[in-house]
Amino acid sequence: MLASSLVPALLLLVAAAGPPRAHIPAEVRLAELLPLTAAGEVGLLPEHDRQPFNAVIVTRATEPCDTVAHSMLDVESYPSRFNVKRAHILEKSEAGISYELELNIAFAPRVPGHVRRAAYDRVVYDDLQTGAQFIYTLHDVAAGCAVTYSLLETPGKASGWVGVVRALEASAVDAANFAAGLSSVRGFAKPERARAPMLSPADDRAFAALARHGTALRVVREQGRFPVMVARRVVDVPFEAARAAVEDRAQYPKKIEVLRRAEAQDGSAAYHLAAFGGQVAWRTAVATTREAQSGLLTIVERVVGGDLPAGAGRWVWRLRPITGGTDVELSWDLDLTAGSAILNAIASTDPAARESLALQMALSLMGHVVGGRPLGPTTLASMP
Repeated sequence: MLASSLVPALLLLVAAAGPPRAHIPAEVRLAELLPLTAAGEVGLLPEHDRQPFNAVIVTRATEPCDTVAHSMLDVESYPSRFNVKRAHILEKSEAGISYELELNIAFAPRVPGHVRRAAYDRVVYDDLQTGAQFIYTLHDVAAGCAVTYSLLETPGKASGWVGVVRALEASAVDAANFAAGLSSVRGFAKPERARAPMLSPADDRAFAALARHGTALRVVREQGRFPVMVARRVVDVPFEAARAAVEDRAQYPKKIEVLRRAEAQDGSAAYHLAAFGGQVAWRTAVATTREAQSGLLTIVERVVGGDLPAGAGRWVWRLRPITGGTDVELSWDLDLTAGSAILNAIASTDPAARESLALQMALSLMGHVVGGRPLGPTTLASMP
């Protein structure tokens, strides 16, 4: 183990040579995104299925930023904050804390790391195995602390946890990284309420502006129920082409690796998924409506049977023609792990594991079925 006094300097050299980080685009102010975090987290994935994984998550804590930063440095408290069995402190110094975590997840390796407060508004986690840095930036706001979390792997290297996921299901890496990131920020901020607030027109515009730069993700959490994954892309795909891609379910298995079969006819559809050693087959009823004035197309698929009971959940597509392309939003409100004893057993070990399959479906449908190029510029820049 490197002496903790040497860790930050060595890993800063690695980070300096790394690729630029995903960040919130300049046209979207953080204050405009904060209402979207009232019931969960907001994220941006500029590019799908790329190594290194490169994304940003925004959330809000009710405590002051200084309290949040101290919580991040309180490694001994991690078992009460995360799905961690034990946290072993290896060394403490003015340069930070070196530690090793035993996760409460089957087959997961021990996770060594180093955490330090790099500035008043910044806490950095160093991955001692890969050299990656995961950076929290804290912003004092009214009634709490706004948190942006930058996730960037080291090129050519992935964490031990992601390596386990890749071995089990190679196509799930984006979802696994996002799920791990969401789990991390939720150790310090759980903003959900008993009932999620409705979005205002200004909130919707902010989410749409974010979606012009990649796949925007909004997690809607209500106490006592499975979260809704809302993914959105504003892309250069013509409206009719986007509609055709969404409605051509027979082509889904060619674009989404975990889907083995998909078909639709006469207002219904059927799907068969195989992932992480488990399989789920289910049927849906499909309803489509179109608003004449705005051109908004809404497609609702509700589960009506199969391995999932009728009424188990649904997903909703909203496609709107815009200048230069299509604004596409998908709300995924379905826990697929409930339809398989194997998947349910895996998911029972960790909430992040349960959410990862829903994330995978939302990200895959948006990135692979809808696809296209975001209308806004790439949001990658060096961290100041």
